[in-house]
Amino acid sequence: MRQSTPRTCLMRTCGRRKMSVVTNLVLHLPIQPENDTRLIDAINEFFSQDGITGLVSVDDPRLPRRWYGGSKALECDLFVGAFNHLSLDDFLVHLADAIAHHPWDWRDEPDSIQVFVKEQEDDTFRIIDATELLSMIR
Repeated sequence: MRQSTPRTCLMRTCGRRKMSVVTNLVLHLPIQPENDTRLIDAINEFFSQDGITGLVSVDDPRLPRRWYGGSKALECDLFVGAFNHLSLDDFLVHLADAIAHHPWDWRDEPDSIQVFVKEQEDDTFRIIDATELLSMIR
């Protein structure tokens, strides 16, 4: 029986050394009703099947309160993660599908969903918005 390859934790080998290829993600979602984690839970299902912690809110209770800089609390929903050997295309399709099937109507605010992506060799982040994401599943 052939084993499936995990989509996020594969290690490339070069001789005997394992090389990592990290993808940094920052996800901005419109502010959801308090304690409504359905959308981020659906997004993080992509990672859970490989036993990997998915994207984590910058306001996660496991983190120190307001651990980031500034004199105020952030007034946006941001989720962050760094993933080794992430299949970015597969993740973006999964993300688009989660957005398309979420009961909240994002179409009123199409720019309110953004993914900031910085892959291993990139010098800058690129921004992908909901409109671009949804074009991947049409």
